[in-house]
Amino acid sequence: MIRAAEAQEQQEPLGIDDLQGDAVDLSRWARQTFDLVLSLFMFHYLDLARLTTCLGEVARVLRRGGGWCLWCRIRCCRTCGRRRPPTNQWC
Repeated sequence: MIRAAEAQEQQEPLGIDDLQGDAVDLSRWARQTFDLVLSLFMFHYLDLARLTTCLGEVARVLRRGGGWCLWCRIRCCRTCGRRRPPTNQWC
C-alpha cells in the first residue's frame, strides 16, 4: 500500500510523505508532527496496555486540528476481554 502511494506521488506530486511506524512507539517523531494519522486493521492485535500507549502516541504526534483515520474489523474484543461471536460487520 505504501509503495503504491509513493508511486502515485511520483506521478502526480502533491507533497505527501508516506511514513510507517510502530503504533506504540512513535518517538522518532516530535509532538504535533502530522496533519493526519492513518491506522489500518491493527487494533485487534493490541492488548489494553499497548492500545492505551498507542492512543497516547497518536494524540502526541497529531497537530492541533489534525485527523485520525481509523479502519478496523472487529471479530473479538481482546482489549476488554469480552467475547463476541465472529461478525462480518465493519466498524
